Amino acid sequence: MDLNSVLSKLETNNEEEIKRLLHQYNVENSRTFTFDPKEEDLRSRLCQGLLTVLGRQVGSCCQSTCLETLRILSRDKRVLGPVGTREGMLVLAGLARLQAGEEGGDSLQEDAQTEEEERVVVEALKCLCNVVFNSVAAQQVGADVQLARGLCARLHAARAGCHEVGLFSLRLLFLLSALRPDVRGGLQRELHAVGLLTEVLERTLDLRWVGPYEVAHPGLQALPIPAEDNERAMEALKALFNLTLSDTSDEVSYTVTPSVCYRMISLLYVANVRHLSVLTLAKAAGPDGNPSRVLRACADQLAGVFMDIFDLSLSQSAVSTCFKMSTIVPPPKKAKGGDHQLRLVTAIMRHLLMLKTQTEDKTEEAHSHAINLLSNLPVSCLDVLIDLPVQGGQEEYSGKNMDAVQVLLDFMEKRIDKGANYKEGLTPVLSLLTEGSRYHREIRRYIKTQVLPPLKEVKVRPEIGSTVRNKLVRLMTHVDMGVKQSAAEFLFVLCKESVDHLLKYTGYGNAAGLLVARGLLAGGRGETLYSDDEDSDTEEYKSAKPFINPITGHVEEPMPNPIEDMTEEQKEYEAQKLVNMFDKLSRQQLIRPMGVRRDGTLAPLEEALRQPTADSSDSD
Repeated sequence: MDLNSVLSKLETNNEEEIKRLLHQYNVENSRTFTFDPKEEDLRSRLCQGLLTVLGRQVGSCCQSTCLETLRILSRDKRVLGPVGTREGMLVLAGLARLQAGEEGGDSLQEDAQTEEEERVVVEALKCLCNVVFNSVAAQQVGADVQLARGLCARLHAARAGCHEVGLFSLRLLFLLSALRPDVRGGLQRELHAVGLLTEVLERTLDLRWVGPYEVAHPGLQALPIPAEDNERAMEALKALFNLTLSDTSDEVSYTVTPSVCYRMISLLYVANVRHLSVLTLAKAAGPDGNPSRVLRACADQLAGVFMDIFDLSLSQSAVSTCFKMSTIVPPPKKAKGGDHQLRLVTAIMRHLLMLKTQTEDKTEEAHSHAINLLSNLPVSCLDVLIDLPVQGGQEEYSGKNMDAVQVLLDFMEKRIDKGANYKEGLTPVLSLLTEGSRYHREIRRYIKTQVLPPLKEVKVRPEIGSTVRNKLVRLMTHVDMGVKQSAAEFLFVLCKESVDHLLKYTGYGNAAGLLVARGLLAGGRGETLYSDDEDSDTEEYKSAKPFINPITGHVEEPMPNPIEDMTEEQKEYEAQKLVNMFDKLSRQQLIRPMGVRRDGTLAPLEEALRQPTADSSDSD
């Protein structure tokens, strides 16, 4: 379609002709997402022309058609210059009936709207979503004119409004909170958006409170969540994820602590760090088992430390010893003044985990968003998941209701069985279960009965089989570092961070990566303190224990001795051949003899052997 003819028609006041041409353009380009670069200037002028028409007093039908065209054009971030201005954003905000500015929301118009007027509001919100997502300038203007304030007023006032108006209002709030840290902070501190979004979830899911931290559906049995309600709930959960991420990241300090006290570096969290990875909900464990969402939140600070490591190592042609022995130590995540509000959120997430939607895929998506949000909340709030009365047919352990924990375990196993996208699909639930198990004894003990029951079958390698334990042990050697660390950390916590207990269930070969990272090759425990509940061994395990290969973790079939029929000369020849092979690999630096220090970390063999001698020489 010739854009010049459209541009010339926009300069007239003929609404019908404008609608006709724009409607034709919309039909032709409804599914266009890649545009001709040669027409970039024309499309930019078309955006400006559409804003000019929308600024005039034209009918609702013409407005909605113009907005639909603008929505299509806003898929191309290169032509959004006119729209990302203050004037352009205010035009769209006005058509979306969002009162921007300090008094935003106080005069929000909630008059009865015709179907065509509602369509204008929806199209304007869709345009704002596209423009904010694709234009940094529009994000800045959106923050300046306080679009978030108008959105909060809309959500507070909308009790039973149009589904799409609520949906795209929530989506725009999600985008603003994801892309603008200053907006995120204002939403939490000034607009109390966590409480507001909690109310939105209550209304959307039709919940009532039956206890301090217990919700239920008004009916005797909750029906599947209707599709439209589920859509709005998912957008609310995504926005809540952003706000709780900001809450638990404010003023976080990170300390890189060399265990030999060479150097101490303090890192302060900068409130305006851009969370570039917020839209990707992966949470694979990073260095020293820290969730990647926390590491990403502090990426700007950690980048300087990593550059120091690189520069110093480059100058020395080797990784400096002080950095080899450094660990990243995050302060414990604690609830702040909003503890009560976050516990209410936890209660709603528990209820959501117990619900189903119209399809299995949508149910899994809902549970995934709930798990992502729970991962952001202080671990002290997770007791809400289990502190409910136990009724007939429900999972119970030590007087606690384990229904929600069982749903999390089922979700984890389902994601493992999918065999793909582990980083985004599996690591969040592994992280949540790990933290819950580390700080809540009942959760850990229940999960252990499901994942690591007393050993009976010891003739098969730990990674072979179809049990949850077998599946998790297989992940301990996964090619993705984050996935393998998450799985290993989960099993380690279930074993109360005891090396001996972990090796019993996994074998040394599967656990070696975790032990190296933790400096536990010499055995021992992690730093977390656990209760003294007993770990009872079965009679089958006790009788087989002396015959278990500690490397593979199972009883191996007797193997014939390959040198039994050799002469002494043949044995000597093969031994010398093996020595020569090792010598060649060592001289080519393909392998290097290593030893274990007394602190459980790896070191070159000569250094590991020299350390005890140096200590003992001072004893006389």
